Amino acid sequence: EDLRGGGSGASLWYDGSHPSVRLVRCATRAVHLLDAATAELAALQSEPAEGEVPLPLPDRPHRVVFEGPFVNARARPSLKAAVTRTLPRGADLSATAQRGVWLRTKAGDFVLKSHPALGRLG
Repeated sequence: EDLRGGGSGASLWYDGSHPSVRLVRCATRAVHLLDAATAELAALQSEPAEGEVPLPLPDRPHRVVFEGPFVNARARPSLKAAVTRTLPRGADLSATAQRGVWLRTKAGDFVLKSHPALGRLG
């Protein structure tokens, strides 16, 4: 679902409403999306409550495909943790376990599987 259309098939842009009504709907939706992303980012500041779960195929490479030019690997599964290295966009890495939305790499550090603003690992 995006700002141009809803899940019901009705469009926020071409539904016959006055332009000011459509603008308010779009602005309201944008604020909700920003609130959700802010809440996700806040949750990433602390370590996940879930324990670490070994991956069934620990040698499966995961390709870094974030929108930005790099991805930071961290000492702990938290955005507050120290950056241990920086992976360039398109880098391959091997993960051995998952903890919440974080992957433990074969090197022992952690990378996010998905970032609310930057995208996800492929």
